Amino acid sequence: MRTRALGRTGIRVSPYRLGTMRTDHIDFYQVHHPDPATDIAETLSALTDLVRGGKVRGIGCSGLPASEIVAAHRVSDRRRLERFRTEQPPYSILNRGIEREVPPVCRRYGMGTLVWSPLAMGLLTGRHRKGRPSDAHAARMRWAPRHMTDERKLDVVHAPPAVERTELRRRTLADRAAA
Repeated sequence: MRTRALGRTGIRVSPYRLGTMRTDHIDFYQVHHPDPATDIAETLSALTDLVRGGKVRGIGCSGLPASEIVAAHRVSDRRRLERFRTEQPPYSILNRGIEREVPPVCRRYGMGTLVWSPLAMGLLTGRHRKGRPSDAHAARMRWAPRHMTDERKLDVVHAPPAVERTELRRRTLADRAAA
């Protein structure tokens, strides 16, 4: 069977794929980096069609700033469309930019947050070091090489503050990130 695209957004659920997964629905459809050229109403309308058609049970978004989450919920309420149930922001001890706006907005709208990249794309695992080239996987991602060579972030990874050094000396970088 052919995949059916819903509008310009390219949101689709293939009955064939569902069959190969031995299911008739997807529990949760997460929209990653919505197309800025596509109106959020069109995206939400396509997702609502999937939910109302029984192909998808819940929807979420990823990488939206707080202002766009608010706008999406206003459109959902005004047009009686499905609402995003979760947001998946990038978040780690090296990337805390969401703290002021995204979590409060998610709480206000009853959304959950599923953090992405809590180990800062491998920086906190010790995989990437100063003076060593990034691995092949990072090189394939158009935005990752800049992140993997950010001197400020590499400095933080390689030299924890003096107060923490004694306590953290025996921990791996991944343990530090989770602490």
